[in-house]
Amino acid sequence: MNAVESYQALYWQLAEQLPGHEVAWVRAMRETALQHFAELGFPTRKQEAWKYTQLQALEKNIYHPTTSQQQFINNDDCQQLPLATLDAYKLVFVDGHFNWILSDINPLPDGVVINELSNILNSQTKQQHPIFPLTQQTDDVLNALNNAFITTGAAINILADVQLEKPIHLQYINTIKNKSASYSRNVVIMEPNSHAQLIESHVALGEGDYVNNVQVDIQLETGAQLQHYKLQLEGQSGMHFSETQVELASDSHYQNHLFAFGSQLMRNNIKTKLNGARAGCLLNGLFISQSKQHLEMRTHIDHHAPSCTSRETYRGIANDKSHGVFDGTVVVHPHAQKSDARVTTNNLLLSQGSEIDAKPQLEIYADDVKCSHGATIGQLDEEVLYYLRSRGIDEATSRNLMLFAFANHIIEQCPMNAFQSALHGLLLKQLQSGDQLQELLK
Repeated sequence: MNAVESYQALYWQLAEQLPGHEVAWVRAMRETALQHFAELGFPTRKQEAWKYTQLQALEKNIYHPTTSQQQFINNDDCQQLPLATLDAYKLVFVDGHFNWILSDINPLPDGVVINELSNILNSQTKQQHPIFPLTQQTDDVLNALNNAFITTGAAINILADVQLEKPIHLQYINTIKNKSASYSRNVVIMEPNSHAQLIESHVALGEGDYVNNVQVDIQLETGAQLQHYKLQLEGQSGMHFSETQVELASDSHYQNHLFAFGSQLMRNNIKTKLNGARAGCLLNGLFISQSKQHLEMRTHIDHHAPSCTSRETYRGIANDKSHGVFDGTVVVHPHAQKSDARVTTNNLLLSQGSEIDAKPQLEIYADDVKCSHGATIGQLDEEVLYYLRSRGIDEATSRNLMLFAFANHIIEQCPMNAFQSALHGLLLKQLQSGDQLQELLK
């Protein structure tokens, strides 16, 4: 039995324990995805989209979806986690399952509806729920697995003209230690002229070998605005696979601020479709890889309508024998005249064994556009380092000061001050002698 057949057998073994098994459209959705997964199979490096990422770990070991929370977590422990003290409406997922006790979403303001996804899957309706297209298929094997094994997530609906004062925080906590997997999907629908902030944080307790597979689907209607923040601090033995799909109507705006420091293997996809005139998106990201980590950031922006704007800035730092990847594509379609797009990635290598691949791409099929892209990969500037040393700062602190400044360029792009402050503290922990640097920066 090969790996694909093993996952198929696992599905049939667990089918009755998955949410919505008694509902016909849910079973059909899962089985359609399972069949598509079998048709796709696991990718190889010969496929351009998988040139840098190997899924051998998923083939060699069968990761079982969790059917219950693996470990008890009390509220005091939860409050010690990054971003836990932010003033926000909080939904907590432990080992891929929603935890009512640790969550705090009551009372929600008028015009905001949040439903836990398993409730939708278990609802006894004859027709599929509109947030789950029955025939949805994907060319990504990881998404196919998500569609087949999905267990949890949040469905968020913000009604027209609502301006949410506090962010919504989706906090994912993994305690898994036994080759398990969690599959979740979050759906955000923002009606015309609504404004909101969404935070995702992914953390691990311990160093278990697990898989976290997350999909986020976002729909912004006319004039809606969403700021989306994501912090990935998974365990160094864990794997994090994520895809965010965003569709924007006219005059809507989307921001994505991604910070990736954890996991053994990460593959993060962001697919954005500017479908209405004057829509805009801003994608910023920072990744710091160490040891033997592989962190891959992939973005795809489609300009389908005229007068749309996209801005994309990613920075990466790689040390030891780690590998970072940025692969960003912007496609300007024939009717998307007056599109304005920029893609920039800057990267630092801190050791001879580290590696970063940067691949910004433009595909332009319209003639009245303003588009540019650029990439740099290098090392710390020795002249700047010499200047700092000449001012009495030791070499280690000088290097950390330069790294902090390089990374802080992305952090400062975050409009949320509380998130900025939390990221500053996390960044200092990533740097050696961070305490000394913190004193110097005061």
